[in-house]
Amino acid sequence: LSCGIDMLDVFKRDLQERKAEGIDAQNAYMFRTYYNEALKTIARSRKRFGVFINELSGLFPDDFITGTSQLLADSSRYWDISANISLKLAITKSLTLVDNLCEQLMLVKETEKRIAEKLDQNIIQYI
Repeated sequence: LSCGIDMLDVFKRDLQERKAEGIDAQNAYMFRTYYNEALKTIARSRKRFGVFINELSGLFPDDFITGTSQLLADSSRYWDISANISLKLAITKSLTLVDNLCEQLMLVKETEKRIAEKLDQNIIQYI
């Protein structure tokens, strides 16, 4: 199952490279604007997808709806935490926050994989 989730590893490697270089003004700007906004957008998209899944409650088993909704809520929270860490990193330039961001991205990756697997297992049955 491949749906872009593995790109989180590429992002983590890039973050580690930036950590090795240090956080200069350009990197701080990227964390404050681009990464923070992009990660928040992903968090909001997971919330919206959770609402969509809940609207399908008549079409799919309750355990699928409940489980997927919870995973999407968890994913949204992890993305949002990542966005906040990114902003804090830009402000403080504390390199230990890069490690915190990478840890959150691992939680995101695990959760997103579980969401994709659940969708793959359940949606295929109904197509």
